[in-house]
Amino acid sequence: MRATNCEEDMEHQLQIFARSLVEVFSPLGIHDCMLLLPNAEGILTPQASTHLPLKQIPLSPDEEVAAAWAMAQACTVDLSNVSLAPYLSISNTSQEMVKSRKSSVQHYVRLIPLL
Repeated sequence: MRATNCEEDMEHQLQIFARSLVEVFSPLGIHDCMLLLPNAEGILTPQASTHLPLKQIPLSPDEEVAAAWAMAQACTVDLSNVSLAPYLSISNTSQEMVKSRKSSVQHYVRLIPLL
């Protein structure tokens, strides 16, 4: 986390933070981290991701509603049995990793508001 103190670019700070979370919590099964921040209209949008380019991150309508609710209520939300279909077209290495995880690990999304 000290690396973020020396960095002035907010996007780079968010990338460092997301990567640090995954590194620290990977023994607990955390494989990816995405940070959402409200845009000018107040809509939560991806600002950092550890594995996917921001332009290729599709949020389902359920994820959008759940993220907005988590922020409004300041409560953690778990979405289980999240479809991996949007992530299967990213890249060959990601495809292989996702396919192997899909068969052995249940995929879910945990939304944690940081206020």
